[in-house]
Amino acid sequence: MPDRAMNLRDAVDLLQATPLFANIEPSKLKLLAYASDEARFCTGDTLFVQGGASDVAYVIAEGEVEVTWEARMGPRSLPASANMKWSVRLPCWPACRA
Repeated sequence: MPDRAMNLRDAVDLLQATPLFANIEPSKLKLLAYASDEARFCTGDTLFVQGGASDVAYVIAEGEVEVTWEARMGPRSLPASANMKWSVRLPCWPACRA
């Protein structure tokens, strides 16, 4: 992400490009973008843990993350990056809200 904060138009564009939000009308996305915070993380940072309470959702604007979770057959992981469209069903995944 550039060294400047994302402006409101950029945030709305990012949300519109995200499959989860693609069919939401722009005026509602603008409200969501306005109420959102931009966050930056470093390599190795943990955003949340399996089974923990969560009160946020993350949209990757730039960079990569690795989602890991404990399954019956042992640890599993799934890489994800900005502009990557993927979906996966994860058992017992905690619900997040924006």
